Amino acid sequence: MEAVDISTSIGDITFTTCLWNASGPKCTTVGELEDLRDCSHSGALVTKTCTPLSRKGNEFPRVYSANSANSANSANPENPENPTNYKGGHSISVNSVGLANLGIDTYLCWIRKQKLSKHPKPIFLSIGGLSMAENKEMLDKISFSPYKPDFIELNVSCPNIEGCDIVGYDFTLLKQYLNFLTFNINKMRETNIIKCGIKLPPYFRETDFDTVGEILNMFAGEIDYVNTINGVPGGLILDTEMEDSVIKPKSGFGGLGGTMTKPIGLANVAQLRKRLDKKIDIIGCGGVQFGKDVFEYILCGAQAVEIATQILIEGLDCFERINNELKVLMKRKGYHSLEDFRGNFITHLDKPPT
Repeated sequence: MEAVDISTSIGDITFTTCLWNASGPKCTTVGELEDLRDCSHSGALVTKTCTPLSRKGNEFPRVYSANSANSANSANPENPENPTNYKGGHSISVNSVGLANLGIDTYLCWIRKQKLSKHPKPIFLSIGGLSMAENKEMLDKISFSPYKPDFIELNVSCPNIEGCDIVGYDFTLLKQYLNFLTFNINKMRETNIIKCGIKLPPYFRETDFDTVGEILNMFAGEIDYVNTINGVPGGLILDTEMEDSVIKPKSGFGGLGGTMTKPIGLANVAQLRKRLDKKIDIIGCGGVQFGKDVFEYILCGAQAVEIATQILIEGLDCFERINNELKVLMKRKGYHSLEDFRGNFITHLDKPPT
C-alpha cells in the first residue's frame, strides 16, 4: 500500500491525498472545521460558503440524507477493494440550507489561528455573497487580513437562496464575476501568494459546455481551478407517510446529492477537461462513496475530488476507507500514482469513431 501515491497538487501546492470535503456539510462551525483539520486522511479543508455577515439560513428541516445498505447495488463485503466491509448502497441527499454560515470575520479569525499555529493542511475559503457588492466586501476583508487562506473559492452555484438565480447559469453575469474575482485576486498577488477557483453548477447541454469553456479559458493563468459540480438544483424527495416533502424551504425543492449525481459530476468533469486550458485544474464532486468513484473522477481528468453527502451518511471516517479503497484499486491495476491514469478517459473522447 505504501508504494501507491495518491497525493496531488494544484499549482505549486501539494496535497497528501487527492480527497477532501466539499463546502456544505459539517464545515460550518469552528468545531466542525477543527474536526476536519484534525482528520489526517483528508488532503485539505474547505469552509462553508460564507457571506459578509452571519446567516441563519432557511427554515428547518432543511437537510435530508438517507442510505439504502440493502440495495441490490450494494458493495460486496468480500470485495478486496472494499477492505473495511462498508456495505454501501445508494445514498441520497437534498438540502436547502440557504447559505447558513458564521460570517467571513469568524472564518478569517479561525484561519489566522491555523496559520499562527503553522498547521500544514491547505485551507479553501469559500465565499458566496448575494451580490457583487457583498463579494467585493469579503475580498477586501481577505486582502486586508495578514493571514490569508491558501485558496479563495467563489461559489456561483448555490441553488438554495430564495429569490436568487444561480449566477453560473447566466453566462454574461458569470463572465462579470470572473472579471471581478481575478481583478481582486491579482491585486492580492502583488504582495501575497494566493490561489483562486470557482464552484460551478452542473451543466447538461453541449452548447453550455462550449460557452462555459470559452469563458473560463479567457481567465487561464488567473484562475487556478474550477470545482464541479454543486448540488443538482430542483431535487424533490417525498415522505410517503406524511405525504409531504422531507425538507420545508422553497416548497421542498433543494440541491440534490448522493450516488445518483455521480454520472452528472463525471460528465461535467470530462466535458470541461476536454475544453479547458491545461493551466486550469478541475476538482470533481458528486456522488463519491467508494474508492472507485474517486478513480473514475481522476480518469475524467480531475486533479482532486471532494465529498459531501457521504460525510452526512458515514462521518469523517469515510476518508480513510475511501483512500484505502483507491490505493487497493490502483495497486491491482499496476498504477503507482494518479498521474499514471489521470485523464485516460479523455483520450477516448479524442479518438475518431470506428
